[in-house]
Amino acid sequence: ELEKSKPFTNAHIKDNAWQFDFSAFDPKNKKFFLKGETLYAVSGKNYYYFMLVAPDNNWQSNQKTWQQVVESLRIDR
Repeated sequence: ELEKSKPFTNAHIKDNAWQFDFSAFDPKNKKFFLKGETLYAVSGKNYYYFMLVAPDNNWQSNQKTWQQVVESLRIDR
């Protein structure tokens, strides 16, 4: 399931970027097995896609790490 986009910013990316949270559900086991987020950014020269995915049980317990990764992203301007 892909959620609605929301604007994305960090210390290096100020505009023209969006975040989509998503999850993958296994109907057989009736539970989520993957969680993550996709980031899409546009610069004057390029389009950037970044996907961060983890098993459901790992996603929540490592939020601090995932946030550090997202905060470190840079694109050209």
